[in-house]
Amino acid sequence: MYGNFECIHCGRVYPVIKQLRKVLGDNLRFVFRHFPTVHTHPHSLRAAEAAEAAGAQGKFWQMHDELFSHQTALEDRNLSSYANRIGLDLERFTHDLMEHTFLKQIETDYQHSLFDEHVTGTPTILSE
Repeated sequence: MYGNFECIHCGRVYPVIKQLRKVLGDNLRFVFRHFPTVHTHPHSLRAAEAAEAAGAQGKFWQMHDELFSHQTALEDRNLSSYANRIGLDLERFTHDLMEHTFLKQIETDYQHSLFDEHVTGTPTILSE
């Protein structure tokens, strides 16, 4: 799924995907790819960075759930609160956000989505 954490349509799909993941378990391979459209969702890129920073600490899906559960609260202070809630090393998380540790990869993946996968909006769900 190509999505962004601020997209209301992605937010509507989120509980359905969560239920599918729960029901199908290991029989479903679900991949979330960031597609931050900052012109319409100004916090989506920062939220993607937060998800990747959490992922670096082994908690991508926990942050994914926090971000979709709080789509209207994606300011840095909120992101730090979610990081604390899911038990991240806050110093490392803050450092990763301040240094934009994952920004280049997110931007590269976004360009790939546009030009190679021809994604034009969110949510976009592809199946194999």
